Parts: sequence; structure tokens; C-alpha cells
Amino acid sequence: MRTIATLALTCLLLFNPARAEDKHPVKVLLLGIDGISMNLLEPLAEKGAIPNLKKLAEQGGWGELDSYWPLRTMQVWTSIVTGKLPGQHGIWDHVKNSYYNPPEYRTKEREVYTPKDRRSKALWQLLSGHKVSSLTVGWPTTWPAEKVSMGIIAAPKVLYGDDRRVTIKGSFWRDVTNAVHPPKLWPVVKKLIVEPQEVTREELATHLDAPPRAALFTLCPRSKATSTRCAGPSPGPARWKP
Repeated sequence: MRTIATLALTCLLLFNPARAEDKHPVKVLLLGIDGISMNLLEPLAEKGAIPNLKKLAEQGGWGELDSYWPLRTMQVWTSIVTGKLPGQHGIWDHVKNSYYNPPEYRTKEREVYTPKDRRSKALWQLLSGHKVSSLTVGWPTTWPAEKVSMGIIAAPKVLYGDDRRVTIKGSFWRDVTNAVHPPKLWPVVKKLIVEPQEVTREELATHLDAPPRAALFTLCPRSKATSTRCAGPSPGPARWKP
């Protein structure tokens, strides 16, 4: 299966290769959207539904990348930032007791993978070693946030062990510990945590292609197999509904 490995909308990685001796520092942005491949993006681009992403593709470079099977988010995303295969960096799945882990590494108890399990240096560590600053937000398997001398990390925690699992609801993250490095920035980050329904269209439009009011997602009729979401006319409220 061929997919764009570097494409969770929740993931934003910003590299700022700014050194003291550089007169014109360059900023590089790596945006990851989990599970989206070009066969999905190209038709949307042709319809004009994703003008910003289309502009990025036209002005930059893009291509299909080979991924690793099975397509487990944690192992693929760790491979992206280490340049290593799962057997080299040591991250196989969200948890260590799943059957996606090779038998010799599989545990009996459910344990969440953390940065301590990663056997290879991640990109932010490599950049720091070259005195290049970086900001990493939401990259999988970065909790608890590790210490990086020239980097800032805001790490998502996988809430295994309860019914919430992985969620975007801000109320679940306000009491998470060790989510930010350096720790002194946690009060700043905590103030930025909001509920999905609190985000206005105007705020959303500054980051991505917000659909018009008439194209809000509505729930399609439930079929025998499953309930899906489809785009349809809806006047919608002033704010997004979850």
C-alpha cells in the first residue's frame, strides 16, 4: 500500500534553523495529517476544496511515499522523525501488548509506548545537537515531553485505560502532567486548550481551509453497516458543533 506517510491534523512540527551567526534564518514547517493520501487530496484540490494545501503542493514539492505495513500510527510517525525502521527505533504500536508487536518484544500487560522506549534519536534531538531550535506540537509518542536543550515540545498523551482513548476534547488535557517541555511553558499552553465547539470559523480559517456555512458536516442516515458523515446544506450556528 502506497501512502503519504508524513500526511494527524493534530500534529504540527516547526523547525526554526536559527543560529546566532545566521543573518537570514530559515523557517521550515512540517505538517502531518494522519491517514490522508494523494488519491484523496488530488480530487479535493481539483474541486477547489483545499486551496491552501493545493498552493503548498504547487509551490513546493510532493510525492507518494512507501509506508510500513501494518500502518500503525506510532511506528510510522516515529520512522519519519528518526529515519529508521521499526526494528531499529523500537516503537511498534500505541501499546506494547498488542499483536502488532513482534513476539519477542510483546508484553503481557498493557503499557503505552513513551519516548524512553525509542532507541533512535528523533529529529528534534538531532537539530538540537546542531544548535538548531525547534517546536514540536502533537507528534505521536512524545509524551511525557522529553528534555531538548534547544527545543519546545507539547506532547499528546494517549489516554489508554479508560473509554476516552485518543480525543481532541480540551477538558481531558488540562490535568495531564509532563505534557510540555520546558515545564515553565505549561501555564501558557494550558490557557490555549479549548473545546472543539469553542473554535470559531474565523479562528479556524487562519489555520486551514474552513468550509462555508452551507457546507457544514451533517450526519447521514444510519445504514445497516455503519453511520457515516457527509457534507450537506446546513445553516449551522455561529460556532462549530462537535
